[in-house]
Amino acid sequence: MNKRFLPVFGILVGLVTTTLAADTLWTRRYDGPANGDEEACAVFTDGEDNVIVIGSSPTLTTGYDFVVFKYSPAGESLWLARIGSTGNTNDLVRAAKMDASGAIYLTGRTGSAGNYNILTVKLNPDGSEAWRAIYEGSGGKNDEPTAMAIDASGNVFITGYEADAGGYLDFVTIKYNADGTQAWAAKYDGGFGDDKGVDIALGPDGSVYVTGSRTQEGGTFQDYATLKYDAAGGQVWVDIYDRDTVNDIPTAIAVDSAGNVFVTGRSALGPGMGGPFSYVTLKYNSSGNRLWTKIYSGTNRGAIPVAMALTPNGLYITGNVWRTTNNDIGTVAYNPLTGSDLWVGVFNGVANKVDEASDILVDANGKIHIVGYSQDSLGRADYCRLRYSATGTLELVSLYNSPFDNADEGKAIAVDNQFNVVVTGRSYGGLPLMTYDIVTVKYDSSAPGISESDVKTRAFGTLKVQPNPARNRAILNLPLKAGEAATIALYDVAGALCHQEKVSLSGAGSTYSLNLAGFNPGVYILELKQGEGSSRVKLQVVK
Repeated sequence: MNKRFLPVFGILVGLVTTTLAADTLWTRRYDGPANGDEEACAVFTDGEDNVIVIGSSPTLTTGYDFVVFKYSPAGESLWLARIGSTGNTNDLVRAAKMDASGAIYLTGRTGSAGNYNILTVKLNPDGSEAWRAIYEGSGGKNDEPTAMAIDASGNVFITGYEADAGGYLDFVTIKYNADGTQAWAAKYDGGFGDDKGVDIALGPDGSVYVTGSRTQEGGTFQDYATLKYDAAGGQVWVDIYDRDTVNDIPTAIAVDSAGNVFVTGRSALGPGMGGPFSYVTLKYNSSGNRLWTKIYSGTNRGAIPVAMALTPNGLYITGNVWRTTNNDIGTVAYNPLTGSDLWVGVFNGVANKVDEASDILVDANGKIHIVGYSQDSLGRADYCRLRYSATGTLELVSLYNSPFDNADEGKAIAVDNQFNVVVTGRSYGGLPLMTYDIVTVKYDSSAPGISESDVKTRAFGTLKVQPNPARNRAILNLPLKAGEAATIALYDVAGALCHQEKVSLSGAGSTYSLNLAGFNPGVYILELKQGEGSSRVKLQVVK
């Protein structure tokens, strides 16, 4: 929740805002043998609630390797696999999936600048390599994957782009059989310049859908290009979405159980190559007919989507809303059938700096989980984890700041069978190396229970709140002396820590004005903590 505690009467000085994840189960940091910059790509949980993290890591003597490591539910290291090609190659993972058996599929680029190929690898659940395949485009130049899909039979589908002999890029989509043999490869050339596949999804009838950007005639602007292939790799249809002389660049694609196709991306609001942009989301039927188009413009500087999740009840898109002085995380929800608006949520961090999303998923309970980062007042990023209800209520905000107090950027998110949440990303270390490591954090789904009567031995008087119920503001009577420091914490009814701040009194007076603007109506537990002492009171917020 985006909650702010603002001093009104001038009694607070040196206000320090922190959001602590009271439900953190464990954190793990991975720094490879070269002590260089690691990059996180994906995280999964398997049927036994183990955690699998995928990324890229530099070697001591050559370039980068794919890196995969597996943790037990308790965070114990089970195994680590480094996957690379022979020679001095940069093997950088771009996408990953996991199947129901716990097998892991990776794709990325391998080789060196000017001659990258697409490397795809399957790992068994124990980390051993089942097979690998390399795709080299006919141009013998740079080939790059961007997304992956797998089906229930273990077939693997990759999309991305390859360079032709003249150096121009075309979509390339590849199918591998379950044993790793290549079944087919299909290319799409828009005819006027670079064309890049960016995402892939599978239809219920075995068809394959790909979206990406196509360069317009003249080589100036880009359009959405969305294609359908049959099970044998034959092109069935292509649709071009073009809003005249602007850049239209897709981000993600999804397909429902009826074969309807959803594509989202960004489109400039006016003529020209640059922004401001809007989220532009399209729905097609399986025949390629466009059913509806939705546009979300965000604020004065526009919005750019980064990820999409589809359920039978909602189509959820998250991304970055650009303001004049800061960025926020903007999430929109549509009815997948009609395209009607369900809700919009915009998260602005406490520091009013840059907040950016990177991944979204919907769990089996219909909760929407988002990960990214939120900057503090000094511009240092922390992992930012948001949870919305299906109706758009922002239920939880959790930040992770590493002990080094540097940049921490969340990349990917997963939820296990117990609804525990796992996030991974990159975290900047401390002296002397000052490089990025892969840091993974696991959170407990069952927040620590807390109630008004659950009070430790009080080291001071009782916290009082007036009025209660409160609408827009409440006045707290703090039983503190001048110069004393304490912490104000706010919990929801499930016991999840929503927000926490340190406060101190600079002089006479013991009242503190609590701004309730933006709080969802409901019952909260407000706690004042000092050392081992605490005082709690129930606070009801009304509209």
